[in-house]
Amino acid sequence: MYFYGFFYLYNMYNNPVKDWFYFSRRQRAGIIVMLILLAVVPLFAGLLGKNVRHQAIDHEWFIREVDLFREELSRLEEEAESRRREARQSGSAAYAHRLATPELTPFPFDPNVIEQEDWERMGVSTRLARSVGNFLSAGGSFTYKEDLQRMYLMDDLTYEQLASYILLPERPVASSPGERPTRRHSSGPGSDSGLIADVAAHKSPERDISGIRPPAEPLIININTADSLELIRVRGIGPAFSRRIIQYRERLGGYHDVSQLLEVFGMDSTRFEQIREYLVTDSMHIRRINLNEAEFGDLVRHPYIDRNTASAILNMRRQHGPFATPEEIKRSYLLNDSIWERIRLYVAVE
Repeated sequence: MYFYGFFYLYNMYNNPVKDWFYFSRRQRAGIIVMLILLAVVPLFAGLLGKNVRHQAIDHEWFIREVDLFREELSRLEEEAESRRREARQSGSAAYAHRLATPELTPFPFDPNVIEQEDWERMGVSTRLARSVGNFLSAGGSFTYKEDLQRMYLMDDLTYEQLASYILLPERPVASSPGERPTRRHSSGPGSDSGLIADVAAHKSPERDISGIRPPAEPLIININTADSLELIRVRGIGPAFSRRIIQYRERLGGYHDVSQLLEVFGMDSTRFEQIREYLVTDSMHIRRINLNEAEFGDLVRHPYIDRNTASAILNMRRQHGPFATPEEIKRSYLLNDSIWERIRLYVAVE
């Protein structure tokens, strides 16, 4: 009897199956709310969908928009077709008009020495510039400015804008049989009568009374005093090289030897051998650096003085005071004989 009572109490308080089906008051309330939502939400969704399905759709607005789009598309197609017809009818005239107004910015030049980049800088087409370069490379040359007009890609409109800037004489024209040919004088924007006359006189000197052509004076240019217009008179020096020669001259302080032109960017031995006989230099126009006053920037600006050499010169001046002679900088172990020979003509003490 006692055994059955104990077994009853054990099952009542320790039966795990009973715990699975036991819910507290809060849990029972949550279950009730969940059951209500499960019943209400589908019913509400069905009523809402039924209401939406029965709403009328306004097709008229959509049809009006489609009609407006079609009308606009038809108008654009008509305009495009009209433009195509006008282009076909006036295509040749429009092309001729574009050719009639090329945007050229010419400057005085000699077509025998000018480079392709200078042609393009004036606004001339790359094909024409390359054609002129190929003609010159093949051994051709221009004697008169009218010779340039014979180039295949040179049209009349381009030539008219360039003619007054070409540093070549015009082809002589005889007024009557037996009369000595005379030169035509061009005028127009950019013409430099004095320079052109000087170039023409150099290239084609007139005959004297006896009919014998006097020997032409040799063309000799001092590269320490010449400007760009003088330099381009030498065959082989175009506007680009003349600018580089002058820019390097300013950095260097002047040339003491013509062979220093080989240090100019782009100058090769072939071009140098072609032009060297027409060039001279002197030491009178060399600009020297005062070693007792020069700063670091003044020294390193010179092509022959690097940062180590400049620092060595300044350190010697700070330690030993002003230099009495330029040769004193040779006491530095950083200045060997090779460096001294290059810079000795460009340094001085005052």
